[in-house]
Amino acid sequence: MTTTRIKEAIKLALPKGQGYSIRWDPVASSKLRILRILTPAWKNQPRWKRVAKVQGILNHELAPQELRNIFRVSVLTPDEFKKLKPYIAITKLANGTRHR
Repeated sequence: MTTTRIKEAIKLALPKGQGYSIRWDPVASSKLRILRILTPAWKNQPRWKRVAKVQGILNHELAPQELRNIFRVSVLTPDEFKKLKPYIAITKLANGTRHR
């Protein structure tokens, strides 16, 4: 299953012992989704650097068909996500989409 393989790849990308959680957020009215990884790992590094690390591992570990529904990858600390969360809800309401 793709989700299991994604979790295994994320574990490879993160420093040992760092926890994480995954969120899938829909993109407007398409089958694409944003893969959001919430982790305290690399909290002192810029987001683009965190994303580059995870994206590189995902590209190496997953087949193209497993990556095709991922619109983009986001790697956020829990604090960064708290600041972003209200905007995600507003966007979903505006687009008429729901997150499970």
